[in-house]
Amino acid sequence: MKFAILPILILLFLSSCATYTMTPGQLITQLKRASPDTVRVRSAYGTPILTNVDRDYKINGIGEIVCKDKDGREIIIQNNPNVECRITDKKKKRHIFYFDTINIEDSLITGYNSRILHTKKSVKITDIQKVEIQDAKNAYHYK
Repeated sequence: MKFAILPILILLFLSSCATYTMTPGQLITQLKRASPDTVRVRSAYGTPILTNVDRDYKINGIGEIVCKDKDGREIIIQNNPNVECRITDKKKKRHIFYFDTINIEDSLITGYNSRILHTKKSVKITDIQKVEIQDAKNAYHYK
C-alpha cells in the first residue's frame, strides 16, 4: 500500500508548480529595464545549522515577470526569491537560476543557482534557446 501512494504523491508534487515560458528576447528586454538593488533574503528551512539563514543579495529589481502560460496567454508573475528561471542552451543543457538574481553582464546572463552555497553561474546570451519560469514555492522571503 505504501508503494501505491508514493507515485501519487510524486505526481501531485510535480503537477503543483506551473511552468511559464518567454522568448530569449523577452527575457533580455525585461532584464534591460531592471533596477538592481540589494536585499536580505531569509531561508526558513534547512538543517539546524542553516535554518533562518539571512544573506544579502544583489537582485535585478524586476517586480513583475511577463511570460506566457501553456496556452500562449500572457501571464504576470510577481517576482520573489522563490521564482526560478530555467534556461536551455543550444546544446540542450539546462541552467537553473533564481530569477531575482539574474542580470546581463556583457554578453552573458549571470545569476545564482544556490542561495545556501551562494554559487554563481552564467550562460552566453547567444546560446539561449528556451526560457522557462516557475515559482518553486521554496521557503525564501525578503526580509
